[in-house]
Amino acid sequence: MRPVKAHRVEVLARDMEVQAQLQPILVTEAGHPLYRLVCKPHLAPRLTRTGKPVTQAAGVENMWRSMRMLAEFTARDIAAHTTTDLVGVTEMTAKSDCSLLFRAGYLRVTRKAVPGRAIATYRLIRISGPRGACPEGG
Repeated sequence: MRPVKAHRVEVLARDMEVQAQLQPILVTEAGHPLYRLVCKPHLAPRLTRTGKPVTQAAGVENMWRSMRMLAEFTARDIAAHTTTDLVGVTEMTAKSDCSLLFRAGYLRVTRKAVPGRAIATYRLIRISGPRGACPEGG
């Protein structure tokens, strides 16, 4: 097991305090705060230095969630259902993701694209869990 630098622990504790997962209970004579765990995080918190949630990869997770909820979908459907106030997903990004997932065997084409007329419609056929697929093999 690798040793963890004290600075990293301080940053993690601060982030968890911002998310109301830790509550400071006292400060030791050496000036170190002691915390009480208020709620157990499911995953390590991902916050920026300012305490705001990290949105990196949130678009991919939102696309995967949308694909799991919709019976059939187009890249346009996925882009529309995935975009939020914090996360933007373009139709081109959704189309690229659908193409990768199709080639990796996660999607089936239910209606082929007709250039200039209709876009492809897909159905999810292989679910790898809530965090999504990794078609690049990573």
